[in-house]
Amino acid sequence: MTEAGVFTRLKEILAACVPPLKVRADTATLYDVYGTKTVTVSKKTVEGMYFASVAERKGATVLYFFPIYTHPKAFVGISADLKKSLKGKSCFHFKSLEPKLLAAVRDMVNAGLAIYRKAEWI
Repeated sequence: MTEAGVFTRLKEILAACVPPLKVRADTATLYDVYGTKTVTVSKKTVEGMYFASVAERKGATVLYFFPIYTHPKAFVGISADLKKSLKGKSCFHFKSLEPKLLAAVRDMVNAGLAIYRKAEWI
């Protein structure tokens, strides 16, 4: 899949999680989803735990995926192709998405959703 369709496909994956997640931003270049419950983490209370965003950036489409940051051990087994796209702790950069990589992203997002359910953040 070409760069032009990457944002749309990643947004579709996150949009499929609404509900139980809640959309906080939905523009042509940014899509943010959050949990729906007030939670306290590390002595900080937040109205809805951040889950993920997809954003258009210069040169790539990025997926910020917070569950990989909050629960890194749950994602040690992500596919090698997906791991190559990971820049930093929770940011994935994509210029294209082949079907195999798209499926890996979908699986990762679904795993994150299960983690948030178990933690009672949604």
